[in-house]
Amino acid sequence: MSTTSDPVDLSPYGAPAPIVRMFGWGMLGLLAAFFISNILIVGYDFPPLVTLFGDDARAWFLAAIYCLGIGLALAFVLRTPNRALRYDARKISNFNAYLIRGCFFAVLFIGAVDAIIAFVRVEGMLGTLFSENLAKELIRVTFIAPKIHFPLAVLGF
Repeated sequence: MSTTSDPVDLSPYGAPAPIVRMFGWGMLGLLAAFFISNILIVGYDFPPLVTLFGDDARAWFLAAIYCLGIGLALAFVLRTPNRALRYDARKISNFNAYLIRGCFFAVLFIGAVDAIIAFVRVEGMLGTLFSENLAKELIRVTFIAPKIHFPLAVLGF
């Protein structure tokens, strides 16, 4: 544990706390796997994980993502056994600040573009502004989510 309260002067080394760190980083790995799994299920029509023993082998890919998320977190803890908890907390806090900013801008961009698309659709201008095929696609959620929403979410980050 560091003797200073200034986060700039925190030492990356401290008393070993492998169980606490494994739990914390494991939860973050599980959370990351959950986000990736949801993106694949909602946006790319992957089967849910509950169909693991069904016909679709893509459910095993989702299970592998969960195992990889937890495994990477545990491997990180085992490779850095003397890392201080406060140093880890600062790194996680910095990442959380980035994640919150990214989510804000992703929602802002997606909301603005959705409002424009809705306005154009309600006013009946889709056919005049876009080709006939694109006008038909802009009404379908299966087109808008992977082709418009996901790139805007990435742009937000």
